[in-house]
Amino acid sequence: MEDLKLIRNMLNEEIEKLERKRENDLAKKSESIKNLERDLNKLINYTVHEFMTGYGIKKQKDIISGLFNIVKDQNSKIINLENKIIESKEKI
Repeated sequence: MEDLKLIRNMLNEEIEKLERKRENDLAKKSESIKNLERDLNKLINYTVHEFMTGYGIKKQKDIISGLFNIVKDQNSKIINLENKIIESKEKI
């Protein structure tokens, strides 16, 4: 009986760790979107001269990099969901 309690406690701890990791990932991703929004708002207000200067080009690169990171994160989420769907279909 003690073994079952120990296993249950270990399982609960692992579930809590996974939930905390998921929450941290969500907070991080929303931070990526906030950064992208901030950079886009700055870029929109640039003049033609500022747009073509070194810092304007750097800002454009930052935006493209931010978009790429968001796409990668969303792609990994989609892959995980697809794998869960496949696993659930296999169990049925």
